[in-house]
Amino acid sequence: MGELQTTGGADLAKQTESLIPADADIVAALMDVVKYEQLKLVAGMYANSSLVPQSFAKNVPNCTIALTLAIPWKMNPLMVMQKIYFVHNTPALEAQLIIAVANNSSMFDGGIKFEMSGEGDSLACKAWAKLSESGYIVDSTVSVAMAKASGWWGKKDSWWPKIPEQMLKYRSATFLIRTTCPELLMGCPEKTEAEEMAGPDNGTHEATQSRISMVIPATPDAPTQEPKPDPPGAEQPQPDADPPPSQKMTPREKYLAYVADADTPELLDSLAQSATDEATDDLSAGDLEVVEKAIDARKTYLTRGERSNQST
Repeated sequence: MGELQTTGGADLAKQTESLIPADADIVAALMDVVKYEQLKLVAGMYANSSLVPQSFAKNVPNCTIALTLAIPWKMNPLMVMQKIYFVHNTPALEAQLIIAVANNSSMFDGGIKFEMSGEGDSLACKAWAKLSESGYIVDSTVSVAMAKASGWWGKKDSWWPKIPEQMLKYRSATFLIRTTCPELLMGCPEKTEAEEMAGPDNGTHEATQSRISMVIPATPDAPTQEPKPDPPGAEQPQPDADPPPSQKMTPREKYLAYVADADTPELLDSLAQSATDEATDDLSAGDLEVVEKAIDARKTYLTRGERSNQST
């Protein structure tokens, strides 16, 4: 029963659905101790996957936030993580994901459609869709002339001159969704829009980390100072000293990690018995309940996997 093993990503989406249903109330789940721990358990599996982007690897809080977006959208969490960027430390979404979220929702009947017209500066794209409830047609049009007048076209490394038709589709669809059903985006801007608004003209510079685009305020270089030598007799740090208590795992966190790593019902039974034995010492009654719920959920997941393998 060692450290958590790296997961290759298989069946992670099924595990998410088995613990937190797609139609679950995320706010209620976050306020419920048991459901919150289950959400953290799934987030831990994604954090230990070798397929997630760098900003989510070994980062359970970031994975938890991604799950709170993916679940109400009824989208694969891995897909959501691949399409989230950070601009000015604010999550921003790729236009592909924004359109997929809208098409996957019940807002539009038949999804978003596009109509191209004109050429040169008059080249334009109209994104339109039929509202499911009322049957009304809603649309939004963006043109090359608008892109140039707004300053999008002339930005450094801009994609507008390179793939104008694609950019027109992305921008018109984003405008349509933001004006018709902004609740789908949960306050997240579109990535290219956010980068255009946070360019060099705003006194910022871009620092690229792996696939994450993070724009941070430019700051003047601070003067370098030579490190001062320690005074004689100063206490030296001990390299083998124990980490502070805040960095140690609680008994409940250890058991939840072991549960996530368990791959057989027999091992889960052993964990359940061990947790029961420690309930009077290290685990409180509430902690024991959370661990037992996690064990039951993991057993259900493993059982479903065995049935699926037998059927194939």
